[in-house]
Amino acid sequence: MLARAGRQIANNTLVHNFGLLLSGESTSVTFTIRNDSAFELRISELSLSGPDTENFSIDSSGLPSRIAPFARASFTLNFVSPDEIVVH
Repeated sequence: MLARAGRQIANNTLVHNFGLLLSGESTSVTFTIRNDSAFELRISELSLSGPDTENFSIDSSGLPSRIAPFARASFTLNFVSPDEIVVH
C-alpha cells in the first residue's frame, strides 16, 4: 500500500509470493511506482507494517522524493526467511 496525504493507495496486487525459501535464504523484488497524473507525486516515506516485518527491509536508495508527471521510479523489497521454512 502507498500513502497519499494520510490515505493508503492500493497497489495492483494485494500479495507478493516470494516462494518457498529455506531457513536464512533471502530474496528481493523490485516494485515500480507509476505516476499516471499530470501532477508531481511526492513520496515522504516508505514503511513496513504487519506481521513478520523483522524479516523485510526496503531499499529505497534509488527512489526520488518526487516523481514527475507520467514518470516511474522503483524501490526494492528484501525478504530473509526466518528459522523455519515459510511461504510469503
